Amino acid sequence: MFDLKPCPFCGNPPARLVSIDGKTHISCLNYKCPCQPETAAYKTKGTAVRAWNRRADNVGYCPNCGAKMDGGADNA
Repeated sequence: MFDLKPCPFCGNPPARLVSIDGKTHISCLNYKCPCQPETAAYKTKGTAVRAWNRRADNVGYCPNCGAKMDGGADNA
């Protein structure tokens, strides 16, 4: 069992962990999430979890869409 942090953009509970062709990625399932983040595909679940749980403390906005990373559930 892996502990996943909530989505850094919408604050919803951890998303899905999907394995396809032996590779794993994690994504937010909240269709109202302003960024809908997803990790790259990794060879192991542990590596995908570490990538999902990694947070950049000095980034206040999504580099892809510009959404504020407040982690507030009010976007849900």
